Amino acid sequence: WLILLTVRQLGRGRTAVAGCLLGLALLTQTAVLLAALPLVFLLLAGRRFRAAAILLGTAAIVAAAGLLPFLLADGRDVIASLVTYRGQAPAVGGALWTLFTQTPAATFIQHDDALLFGAAAVVVTWLAVRGGGATVAGSPQVYALMALSTACLPLLAKSVWPYYLVDPCTFATIWWLARPGRVDNWRLYVPVLFSAAAVARLASAPAICVCLPIACGMVLLLADLLRVKVTAITAEPGLPDWQGSDLA
Repeated sequence: WLILLTVRQLGRGRTAVAGCLLGLALLTQTAVLLAALPLVFLLLAGRRFRAAAILLGTAAIVAAAGLLPFLLADGRDVIASLVTYRGQAPAVGGALWTLFTQTPAATFIQHDDALLFGAAAVVVTWLAVRGGGATVAGSPQVYALMALSTACLPLLAKSVWPYYLVDPCTFATIWWLARPGRVDNWRLYVPVLFSAAAVARLASAPAICVCLPIACGMVLLLADLLRVKVTAITAEPGLPDWQGSDLA
């Protein structure tokens, strides 16, 4: 809920408040960084560099203040919990990389899978921002971007747990319900696909049964983001591509 409040406050122009909320969200889980990527990229794409700096700076200060007592008490364990623990964690069922355990890439995946899903989130999100039609405020496409970014974690992490699908499913559901028109449209398939992947992981299904629904959901999100851009380019002047409530 903190990241949703961050989007709302950012849409209202309260960048410092949004940064504080983002910092609090980061204290709950580091994966929030993936959800924050679209917000930062949208500000940068709109040349709002000062707002991006305020958002990131405030979030960093709040997160650092929250971690400081623990760092002073036991800095080594804090760093291990936040950073280095992934190097020792094994690849478990449901992860795409379990298919590559006997390959030369296994060592890299074992120690640096965070680089893989982090880099993928950066690249996919930036391309979607540049090619999509989202803005920080007033567009449900913001939530499509957040769903797309956070879905990179369960798709490419070496250890996949069902709760990894909570964020992309939540953002995809908001995006689906916020779009104009009937509720029973094709966008419903995206949260359904993410939910199916979570159920498959709970049932200890093969990795392909977990990763394929996630990948299909991401393709649908990208298709809608690019469609919005094409529609905006070809629309008549003065006619907005999207009309609806301001959910940001």
